[in-house]
Amino acid sequence: MTWASLRHITWSLAPDLLGDHQLAFSRGSGRSRLEVSLAHLVRVNALATLSPTRFDNQFAETRIMLSFLRTPASGQLSLREESVRGSSHHIRQFVVECLGLGLHSTAVGEPRVLPIGPDRAYRNRGVRPDLLFGWPGRRLAGEAKGRARNPPSRVLAEPRLRLETMLEWSARHDDHPFVMTWAYASDLGITVDLYRPADGSAWFDGNSGKVRTELYQGPAVDDSAVGPLAEEAATRVVEVERYLHETAPPTEHTLLGHRLRGAQAPLDLFGLDSRRYALAVLGEDLDEDEHAALGSSPAVSVSGRIVVVLATDGGDPWTAIKEEGLA
Repeated sequence: MTWASLRHITWSLAPDLLGDHQLAFSRGSGRSRLEVSLAHLVRVNALATLSPTRFDNQFAETRIMLSFLRTPASGQLSLREESVRGSSHHIRQFVVECLGLGLHSTAVGEPRVLPIGPDRAYRNRGVRPDLLFGWPGRRLAGEAKGRARNPPSRVLAEPRLRLETMLEWSARHDDHPFVMTWAYASDLGITVDLYRPADGSAWFDGNSGKVRTELYQGPAVDDSAVGPLAEEAATRVVEVERYLHETAPPTEHTLLGHRLRGAQAPLDLFGLDSRRYALAVLGEDLDEDEHAALGSSPAVSVSGRIVVVLATDGGDPWTAIKEEGLA
């Protein structure tokens, strides 16, 4: 499986000599390895839309994103800077923001993502976080950014200012807990900076490799707002994956006995990688035993009902499923 580097940065508000509070940062020592599922990157970006997307749209967007990335079967994910430098600004931003959103959700590890826009309770003027992660009685907001550059050695002005605006948003919503990530993509690899509060209301669990959250220990969380959000997020996941499945072309191929709908194409648009890939949708979620049977396949990754297959030898990706005994 491909991976990215994860750095841990905690923040706190420290009083200055004038009595005001300033952001103070503490960087953890070393880096962690964050395993990246290509299927998860695709799925999160499909879910983070205001309306369900058609398969052909998602297939085209996925190919654009993967064309700008080096995606070894096993190794570090990185950006193709020579391709990025020759592209327009809005295409570059599309790629790194998609990457940032997917890596944020990978670190947080919560599949029920919901765009912030549709819910009236969170519609306030000014900056809003990108995503909400919802459970009944619990809540967490996520802010995800991506930049095409080498990771900085210190906290730069841009994430500092973004964190300040997120604190303002949090204060308007009863100190709503949130985490923020900045993904930096370059030829050398992908590095994700995870910003979390020093008070521990959201923290990174090194054992599981995911962010964990505690119920906010202030005013009671209003289930009348959070509960419906969690339900809407769960419903939205079902709707998006169902529509992707309905609009995907049928195939004769299977994964662990489940029929796949989808399509295949060369992995990148520039001809720099001879591999082909397939993007497919399952008719239903795999169960725990079937996920265990997938193991750490270098060719096949699954997230929910989304399947991404890379042909490791440049051949037919559908054949790669059979060769690994997963058809």
